[in-house]
Amino acid sequence: MHLDAASCRLWPIRRALRADDVGRPGEPELRGYNEVLIETVLRKEMRLKAHTVTHAEHTEEAMVVFIDQLGTRLLRCGVCRRRCQKVHDVVKKDREWRDLSMQGVLLLLRYHPRRVKCPRCGVRVEDFPWAEPWARVSKVLAHAVWQAWLGR
Repeated sequence: MHLDAASCRLWPIRRALRADDVGRPGEPELRGYNEVLIETVLRKEMRLKAHTVTHAEHTEEAMVVFIDQLGTRLLRCGVCRRRCQKVHDVVKKDREWRDLSMQGVLLLLRYHPRRVKCPRCGVRVEDFPWAEPWARVSKVLAHAVWQAWLGR
């Protein structure tokens, strides 16, 4: 399935209809689908709190999702998971994680990690809520592979 730039930004999401939606004055006709930004879907699916999805690009091989720190939210130490007040610096090279495919399209998460100054551990790379330490696949993909392996 090939996605163009317009369909990369908007994703059809089925909306659960409630009984009070039907016949509501001023409510447009509901067709069962709402279009939602792909960034919003991914942010909510990954349950990001200190990070946000800035944008998504579609290449020939995959959809690349760019993640960044959300404002001045506190990041967590990658070793002890304590919240850290200070960011030491930003790692120069961005890191990439493979995530579960969406409708047959390979999904890659790309992020410039920060090194935080932890009061307990010293300067360490931050914790990534979407992946285990040292992993290059997301927790969602790792869980899906594990479930598929158990189901065989």
